[in-house]
Amino acid sequence: MKINGSIKVVGIFGCPITHTLSPFMHNKAFDFLKLHYMYLPFHVEPKDLKTALEGIKCLNFAGLNITVPHKENALKYIDEIDAAAVKIGAINTVVIKNGKLKGYNTDGAGFLRSLKSGFNPKNKTVLMLGAGGAGKAAGVALSAEKIKHLFIYDPDKIKAKNLYLNIGLPKKVTIIADKTGMERIAVNADLIINTTPVGMHSGSPCVINPKLLNRKMYVYDVIYNRETELIKSAKKAGCKHSDGLGMLLYQGVAAFELWTGKKAPVKEMHKALLKALK
Repeated sequence: MKINGSIKVVGIFGCPITHTLSPFMHNKAFDFLKLHYMYLPFHVEPKDLKTALEGIKCLNFAGLNITVPHKENALKYIDEIDAAAVKIGAINTVVIKNGKLKGYNTDGAGFLRSLKSGFNPKNKTVLMLGAGGAGKAAGVALSAEKIKHLFIYDPDKIKAKNLYLNIGLPKKVTIIADKTGMERIAVNADLIINTTPVGMHSGSPCVINPKLLNRKMYVYDVIYNRETELIKSAKKAGCKHSDGLGMLLYQGVAAFELWTGKKAPVKEMHKALLKALK
């Protein structure tokens, strides 16, 4: 890679940021297509987010990814927001043109593309655990599909209610705030999705009682950096399952195409992620 004054910079703002795999797949894609871009991770504290976003307008940035904990707060500092991101209430991608920041959310599309590679949600009953950033994206994406019903479980009633209102389909969406109610729904769910961080770290428990799982279910966990107890339990129960690596890949594919206007080399990006995980 030749680094000079004409290179276009893309980055990711997060806190913490040392764990991110995004630079591996994006720099591989830029190199494969011989694009004069580079992708860098930036540790940005919440108190500095506004300053950081204002600063990149003056530099040779083509765009950004936004990750935890900034996805919702960044909305306040963006010049224009895509309609899908408004509905989700969070952004994960920024495109910079003529000194203006436009925010998008590619998480929902990335999740759905990943899910559909192994499971068709049409006419299915879905239990989703968590109504945070990833839950918002997944919930809004699922609501656009012809699902039978979506149950959202989150002890934080405000988060769950906000997502319910954003989706705007009261006949197809139900909030569950208590664990007993969630477990009652889980037994008969066709699809169980974990969008919480439970399982991300070694020693984390299974996000749901493993006894509730059965081989007729499909289990999806957005966590990808390690095999979670949920995925281990799904395997033991004979469930078809998927981790979140596909979501990471496909949200990245969508972001790449927004920044560059080029078709993303999906296979090369996937290979780069798998190599980075080893």
